[in-house]
Amino acid sequence: MTTIHIEAHGGLRLSLSSDGLHATDPDFALILGGHVPGARVSPPDPSVPPRCIRGWVTHFEASSPSASAFRDGVEIRDAWGGRVGADGYHALGALARAAWQEDGLQVSHAGCIEAAGQGILVAGPSGCGKSTALLEALRAGRCRMHSGNRTLLDLRGGKAVALAGTATVTLRSSDAAAQADLVGWSILGPARSAGVLRHGLLADGLLPIGRVVLPRVGPWGFRREALGLHEALHVLIPLVSDAVNAVVAVAGGEAVVGEPLSGESLAAMVADLARALRGIEVVRVAGTAADVAREILA
Repeated sequence: MTTIHIEAHGGLRLSLSSDGLHATDPDFALILGGHVPGARVSPPDPSVPPRCIRGWVTHFEASSPSASAFRDGVEIRDAWGGRVGADGYHALGALARAAWQEDGLQVSHAGCIEAAGQGILVAGPSGCGKSTALLEALRAGRCRMHSGNRTLLDLRGGKAVALAGTATVTLRSSDAAAQADLVGWSILGPARSAGVLRHGLLADGLLPIGRVVLPRVGPWGFRREALGLHEALHVLIPLVSDAVNAVVAVAGGEAVVGEPLSGESLAAMVADLARALRGIEVVRVAGTAADVAREILA
């Protein structure tokens, strides 16, 4: 059994125990960094109580699909109700998201770049071409990456601010070799590959969001559509709360962390998002990676 401790934005500290998760694994930092913006492995600090809903250690273990009982911890399920395997970083992502949501912050399924002091949020579901377009924009040399695939947002106060991001990007494996100068690849799969941006390419600090781009990269003609507030909300609500990739922790048959927002929490998030979007342009863009990158930097 291994216990891993992490720190993330705002002094968030989480712990997780797992039979199949080790901080020394070569891919751990990559995988953790793709799920928890700003996270890093840290030594335990007994003087700081962790933000862990079930106590100091949230237990996670691999088990057969027929197993119905877990020892003294939680079972991790994805948004579709299936059990997640021994990849306990999903549990850390769920715990972090729940803790941040208690503070009114949202983990968005979006990358972010900084250009001329302004943040451009690039949001969309997995496979839409976010990372491809962001890397193409990075090659233009007029921006820095703030986040690769998940961005922690503060939507309170009538504005959107990126607080922390991930250094991880994912691409089709067939495109990975062409990006090796920007990305160090750690996980090369038959269809999708994941890697970390090379040193010096990632910006940090607080970044006000000035535009939102919803990309769809592919071999088709360029199309651009500016969205009104109601349509923008319809598209962005599941992406801003990352409900598209929600992971749910279940204990005793009850969801305890990571469940999608509901009730008053959802209403508050929607109200905050609506206020923030009144001063932000939201555009849907389809085209080649170069087309979408030009729109991101426009």
